[in-house]
Amino acid sequence: MAGITPQDAITLAAEIRAELNELDEAVAEISSLRTSAEKSAPPALALLLHNYYTGVESIFVRVTKIFGGASSDTGKWHRQLLEDMSLELPTIRPSVITPETREQLGTLLAFRHIVRNLYSWRLDKTRLDEIASEVPATHAAVRTDLVAFNDFLHQLAQAAR
Repeated sequence: MAGITPQDAITLAAEIRAELNELDEAVAEISSLRTSAEKSAPPALALLLHNYYTGVESIFVRVTKIFGGASSDTGKWHRQLLEDMSLELPTIRPSVITPETREQLGTLLAFRHIVRNLYSWRLDKTRLDEIASEVPATHAAVRTDLVAFNDFLHQLAQAAR
């Protein structure tokens, strides 16, 4: 794990913990909006789903800054970044997420693309609710995977001292 200092590892672990706390709040808000009868709830829910994935992706970008990985030079870098996070890179890092978590997040990535390219009133409300209903399970998987990755970061920092 050349080039990765204990400080890099500990800082990344702290950033992941902080982002996970933000994602916890987003999941609670998503659950709350799913039951809202307000007319503005569907667009707000779509934006929260978009923001949730963006938060997860920001963690992945931080990982690549420390360990290397997907380049943002191609139009498909978001998908490539997600794929890369489920790969174990021997002698560099373990996988950040499992392939199952990658699949769950893939749904949110695809939905985020739709949110960015459609007017909110054109969103399929049934599909929006389906995706929102999957977020708690997806988040539980994300949290489990990232806590395990944080354990690796702490072990890496300890071994380098």
